[in-house]
Amino acid sequence: MHIDEQKQARTRLMKSAHVQVSQAVKAGKLTRPDTCELCSNTKGRIVAHHWNGHQEPLDIWWVCNSCNIKLQGDTFHSGTVTRDEARKHVTHPRYTVQHAPRPKAKAPKVSRHYRSAVRFRVKELMGEYRYSTGKKLSYRRLAGQTGISKTSICRIANNDVIDIQLDTIKQLLLFFDIGIGDLMYIDPPTTTTQPAVDQGGDRRRP
Repeated sequence: MHIDEQKQARTRLMKSAHVQVSQAVKAGKLTRPDTCELCSNTKGRIVAHHWNGHQEPLDIWWVCNSCNIKLQGDTFHSGTVTRDEARKHVTHPRYTVQHAPRPKAKAPKVSRHYRSAVRFRVKELMGEYRYSTGKKLSYRRLAGQTGISKTSICRIANNDVIDIQLDTIKQLLLFFDIGIGDLMYIDPPTTTTQPAVDQGGDRRRP
């Protein structure tokens, strides 16, 4: 038998076994408990684990989803593992030790201080693209080609961004095939000078 045919036959057997369990529960032949038989867990759904193989559809253990996941593999469906051995397996320290969550790496952002200074040439580049290719480049099409959301494209094109990820800049550079200097530039904010004041407090006239 071909490998795919074996897999399909195995899948059909597994589905048939679970269907028979559901029918037996509805008919009253089996009773689904509220507690896992291995770890005594009372939270979550209790499911049927065919410890003796799916060819014996009603020979099952009632276990929680967590224990059922830990009992994956042919070994735990061959009928050779006892209930006590399975209980030791699912309560092994490698499953019970709680590891500290890994801190998420923060994406680099452009400082808010430069919100009024950074300018993007996205609109100019879209116009140059249409002139060189003869095809109109809309925000939606640019978003589809680069993987950037349409909302982000609109904000970048209108220079209305507080921060921007480096991956977004990289995608725009790759699409337009340009350098960073052709995509964005820094427009120094204009500064206003205050008239000087003398020691007497009077403003100096120019």
